[in-house]
Amino acid sequence: MKFILLFFVMIFLSSCHTKQSDTESQLNEIKLINVKYGAYERNIMDVYLPKGRNKNIPFVINLHGGAWTLGDKVWGAGISEYLYNHNVAVINMNYRFADDNATHLPLLLDDINNVIKYIQQHSKEWNVRNNGYSITGESAGAHMALSYAYQYPQNIKAIMTRCAPTNFGDIENLKYANKNDVVGAINKMSGNKEEVDIEKIPEAYINVSPVNHVKNIPTLIFHGDQDEMVPYSQATQLSKILHQKKYPHQLITLPGASHNILLRDNDRELIYSKSLEWVEKYGR
Repeated sequence: MKFILLFFVMIFLSSCHTKQSDTESQLNEIKLINVKYGAYERNIMDVYLPKGRNKNIPFVINLHGGAWTLGDKVWGAGISEYLYNHNVAVINMNYRFADDNATHLPLLLDDINNVIKYIQQHSKEWNVRNNGYSITGESAGAHMALSYAYQYPQNIKAIMTRCAPTNFGDIENLKYANKNDVVGAINKMSGNKEEVDIEKIPEAYINVSPVNHVKNIPTLIFHGDQDEMVPYSQATQLSKILHQKKYPHQLITLPGASHNILLRDNDRELIYSKSLEWVEKYGR
């Protein structure tokens, strides 16, 4: 009698698994463009949901660059499409621009929080995970990706950055910022009101530097050694700290690459493929 009961239980469980697998395989790919996720004008995002998805596939949030004060999600469409075409769900998002008033880094990170809340509210409908996301970005977006992950490590499983500023207290970085006329943008992002001088780094700059807040989240770092906007040393500084703390990470140096890190075909292919490998390894 026990064997008969066990037989029927196994048949039932097998039937449930088959039905679930069939349902997942029948899920069509979905692209939702300019979805509103918050109250502000720039709170829009593109949603990429691959065919046959399930709650175990990685889900990546992608952040464009633009010195925290300009730019658009269209700049991140390439890597979003690549990940989506390799069975990764992606949110490619816009966020509020930093300004001289009250919109500084914490509010930009709030926009990411609101995107995550939106995903969680629709996770059953979309058949995707409701926690454990990955995050990626380029330049200012890479800085935001690090800042968000280190402030909200409970939400993030993996990080992939491209040419990220990581230490605003570094004199070389400040010299680059002066040369490229982005000190004003850094002030807007950080909320700094002090005069900026290499002899006295503002406290606000220290507070928004990811190197001072690292957490044990697997971090993949891409940086060109000829970056004219964000010095290559910003990548090595973050890598050194992660190494000292024995946190999983990898620094991939792109010889000869500028701040436009996706410009060359070979570099772009390497960045896309290695990012996919990283999120497949750590983002599940």
